[in-house]
Amino acid sequence: MHIKNVSRWPTTVAPVPTAAPLPALYSGGGVYSFGDPASITSPLPASAVPAPIVSITATPDGNGYYLVGANGSIYTFGNAVYYGSLGAYTIGSAQVPAPIVGMATTPDGNGYYLVGANGSIYTFGNAVYHGSLGGIVPDIPVTGMALSSNGAGYWLVDPDGIGSSYSLPGTSPSLPIGRNIVDIASSQIAPATQPGTFCNPYGPCEPWCALFATWVWRSAGVPIPIYSFTGSIYDWGLLNGKVLPPNALPQPGDIVLYGTGPQTVNTSVHAGIVAQVWPGGAIDTIEGDAGPGSNGEYGSVMNGPYYPAWSNWYNGFPVYAFVQP
Repeated sequence: MHIKNVSRWPTTVAPVPTAAPLPALYSGGGVYSFGDPASITSPLPASAVPAPIVSITATPDGNGYYLVGANGSIYTFGNAVYYGSLGAYTIGSAQVPAPIVGMATTPDGNGYYLVGANGSIYTFGNAVYHGSLGGIVPDIPVTGMALSSNGAGYWLVDPDGIGSSYSLPGTSPSLPIGRNIVDIASSQIAPATQPGTFCNPYGPCEPWCALFATWVWRSAGVPIPIYSFTGSIYDWGLLNGKVLPPNALPQPGDIVLYGTGPQTVNTSVHAGIVAQVWPGGAIDTIEGDAGPGSNGEYGSVMNGPYYPAWSNWYNGFPVYAFVQP
């Protein structure tokens, strides 16, 4: 089954050139501050937020901040100065072809940049345009941006294009196959390239997260059939004594099953490969039929880190089990 990563109206936080802490951000416009300064929090009323808030950026001196909506709306607090926005346009229009996912202020605070999910760059105030990825076909997915310290350039972030060794904390000695599984899964991270709805390299043209996960396992030597239904992976694990409850600590190479149970496609909704387990229990996963990919279709992507117990908030559905290879 596929997901659209409902957690990813990407809530990226653009880096700021000061040591002042940024408040935490809620997509409805609420801001929660910790440490110093706690006095500048100003949550937006729900009626004032026509699109999800996707980024928060501090002013250079830390005495104010901007909130940015996915439609390019700008909200100023403290000493943040308004230099314009895209809020008058519609997402998907010629002016804003893709949702806004982040922003960065110029070093002197007299301007700012907005970046779209397709890499488009929009400048306001004294921000200088240095180029963008907008208009490149297929689109390259972007989830944020960072400005160089002197303001003479910027970086655009594509997390699905970042290589990773997935080395935290490593594979359990009892499951040495896990490292091979993760290597195979990570080699597949890419946008969807097959023509046709849900077409993929791992099986027939149908929702394919289970096809992807079982293909990876089989490629690593695990004797599991190629399944198209995620609940079948649970049934296989139950038959072989390899099912772990959702509160267990998984290992790299395990399959994570999302939903409320294995009964139907409405209860077992998605699956992915556990790629990395952090010391605190958070996990990174590699998931097929997820995204959206750079061309608007679903692909094989990285997801996380997130705590499995918080999956319902982060992914849009809970974890109901892990299955070991």
